[in-house]
Amino acid sequence: MPESARRAARILLPIIAVAMIAAAVFLIWPELNAEMNFERARDAVTGEGAPDMGAAMDLNPDTVAWLSVEGTPIDHPIVQPPGNRHRDWYLRHAYDGTSSVMGTPYLDARATPGGTIELVYAHNDRTGGLFHSIANADRQKGLDRIGRAIWTTKEGATEFRPLFSIKVDKTYAPIQGFGLDGDEVPSLIEELSENAVATVSGWEEEASKAGRLLALSTCANGTFGGRQRVICIFSAPGRHEAESGAEEGGPSVTDSGI
Repeated sequence: MPESARRAARILLPIIAVAMIAAAVFLIWPELNAEMNFERARDAVTGEGAPDMGAAMDLNPDTVAWLSVEGTPIDHPIVQPPGNRHRDWYLRHAYDGTSSVMGTPYLDARATPGGTIELVYAHNDRTGGLFHSIANADRQKGLDRIGRAIWTTKEGATEFRPLFSIKVDKTYAPIQGFGLDGDEVPSLIEELSENAVATVSGWEEEASKAGRLLALSTCANGTFGGRQRVICIFSAPGRHEAESGAEEGGPSVTDSGI
């Protein structure tokens, strides 16, 4: 190699290396920024105990709940956009309100925190974050890893048990039953189960006692614009069943942290 070529290589190689590092940082920055937002929220809100919803709402007034799912990395604030923002605003905004392709898990604008149907959306982050664990629940092995979900609002915490996962088109109507009463939830679950792709053993018994439903929804393939959704269905007892379970020493809705 001529000396001039060697000199050019010595100059260009470091420049190329720096450019490649900068490109890599640019590509992963959305994930890093989103996760840093969540880490700051966890430090301020959860600490060593139950989520402090007052602290969460101080960080972002749009916070309506905190969601933790056993067996997964899901331990996130849940937001709900106010009426002056598009219903999917948090699909492309971080928890601090900055633009972000990763977004923030958010409650459907038609749902009520603490209501009968809680439908939550988040991206399928293929690096393993957000609702990637939910996307993997379209297979039995993935669903088997998912444990109970703890849904905490300013009114208290509710334990939801996983039932099954479904894989449906994004316009799937039955999951959007926001006007249902608690005693209609078992029938809804039965209808949803017709599309089940993986199930939890004994889910029918849990479903028969259900008075509330939690649905965690994400893209099936991890790419923007896809139509298919994987939705993991959880249930919690209705008020009467919860009170009976508490008397018998079983799981119940509580007014304190879990």
